[in-house]
Amino acid sequence: MTRTTSRPYRHPRLLRAPLLAALLLAAPPPPAAAAPLTLSAAIQRALAGHPEIASAELNLRAERARRDELARTSPWILSAELENVAGSGEFTGLDRAETTVAVSKLLERGDKPQLRQEMGDAAVGVSNARHEALRVAVASHAADAFMTTLAAQRRVQVSGESRRLAETIRDTVQRRVDVGRSAEAELATADISLARARSIERRAASALQIARRNLAAAMAAPETDPGTLSGDLFALLPGADFAALAARLDANPELARLRQEQLVRAAQQRLARAERRTDLTLGAGVRRLAESDDTALLLSVSVPLGQRRRAEPVTAAADARADAAPLMQQARRLELRAELFDLAGSLDAAADDLRVLQEEIVPLAERAVNLYERGFERGRYSLFELNAAQQTLLEARRDAIDRAYDYQRLAIRIRGLLGEMPHQGARP
Repeated sequence: MTRTTSRPYRHPRLLRAPLLAALLLAAPPPPAAAAPLTLSAAIQRALAGHPEIASAELNLRAERARRDELARTSPWILSAELENVAGSGEFTGLDRAETTVAVSKLLERGDKPQLRQEMGDAAVGVSNARHEALRVAVASHAADAFMTTLAAQRRVQVSGESRRLAETIRDTVQRRVDVGRSAEAELATADISLARARSIERRAASALQIARRNLAAAMAAPETDPGTLSGDLFALLPGADFAALAARLDANPELARLRQEQLVRAAQQRLARAERRTDLTLGAGVRRLAESDDTALLLSVSVPLGQRRRAEPVTAAADARADAAPLMQQARRLELRAELFDLAGSLDAAADDLRVLQEEIVPLAERAVNLYERGFERGRYSLFELNAAQQTLLEARRDAIDRAYDYQRLAIRIRGLLGEMPHQGARP
């Protein structure tokens, strides 16, 4: 007898469910969205990948090697002489040859090796000051590009809000036209306003793309899209009076370099004066006399004549350069102080304008738009009046962005003038 085994029936959809769940569990998770770029990260990327900084570091390494080379003393010189050979008569061959083996060394008087090392140390200081100045310049450039992109990003947001508002008004006018409460002319006006808002939004988006490319170039990554930025464009720092800022001016990278160059000039001056002291070349050796097979000690000394007279033009030039170095530093300090005064005044004016816009003008413009919107819906105000109020609000928001952008750029320039890095964080 044949036995039949029954199997429970399963619907195909029920079979698909466990399989689909297994596939979902086995599939890799979706890639996480990139974190917004902060000012700190932008500066770190710029400093890490900029070719000029890498080149400056190599120049600094070369200057250190040159300093070590300048500090070396003159070498010992080993010499050998063979006389009275390959001549004629009794001097034929090597029977009457005289052999001399000697060592000699230039004896530098006036501590010239030590003075050259001091000059090399000062030159390393100049190279190091240039390296630090370049780091501040690269960081300031990256911070400026970051703030430009952050402002462009904010303009896109404001233009998007204006475009959405124009769309809402256009829909409201369309409903009013449909029920006969508004004329077709108002709908055309609303369409024009919407078209303008969309055009402004497109221009803002295009400017943002350009700013992003410039920021990527400032970070030495021109092929990388920096993406969305995170930062507070409207953050204001506590005010500092001009006297406090001027007291920090000594850290200016250019003044630091000029101070190091002044040390170089002073070291060159000391070395030039030391060159007036005559150096001696001392030698000693042993001579073998072939005729008697005896040996004798050989001593020598060489003294250049007229050394002091030859050193006078070099000394005069070094004295003039050493005297000019502090004057150049003082003149540049006066120029930087005047520039700092102008920047500090412009920074205070930008901060005051921004506070007025944020605390007074923009809130009043927003309130006026709200009142005109409610009045327009009730038929109390015309579309022309509503558009004028909206345009005033848009201009106020743009002015606030522009003044905040000016403030941040001025703050970056002041910090660069003081030899300071832009703040590592959301605030500039």
